[in-house]
Amino acid sequence: MLDQGEQQQLITLLEKLEPGFYPIELFWQFARLNTVPTIEFVPFQRVEGRLQVLLLPRADDDKYWPEMVHIPGCVIRPTDTRDDTFARIVHDELQGVSLGELVFVTIQTRKTARGNEHAEVYYVEVLDEPAVGEFYDVDSLPESLIGVYHDLVAEAAKVFAV
Repeated sequence: MLDQGEQQQLITLLEKLEPGFYPIELFWQFARLNTVPTIEFVPFQRVEGRLQVLLLPRADDDKYWPEMVHIPGCVIRPTDTRDDTFARIVHDELQGVSLGELVFVTIQTRKTARGNEHAEVYYVEVLDEPAVGEFYDVDSLPESLIGVYHDLVAEAAKVFAV
């Protein structure tokens, strides 16, 4: 625990920060100490009657989930609108792939290796061939899928099927 002097020093330093994008090491500490808001997409396609989900690779040197796969999504920055966050997912995570309409699935608060997250989740249909990731049958998800996403993909698949 910080003593009063250390607390005041930390407060003084934090007051110098502007809302927005932070270096990753600083973000990790904020994420460890707070619940981080995120928006996530569960991108589906149908192939010969089978429902498939597009999963993206994490970096080999990812601090929390190296060499694992995940659904596209990102943190809502303090300077973002929802549309900014949606656009960042499409542009940065999905590299501009053509998508159908976003459909709300759920809001989920969960514990992860990085810290608590509060996720707003949508499914979306992929309309063309993505430049990133790989499709997997929803009934046969890879072991490398980050654990919190197994139930989420199943829940989104039920909503998609309706």
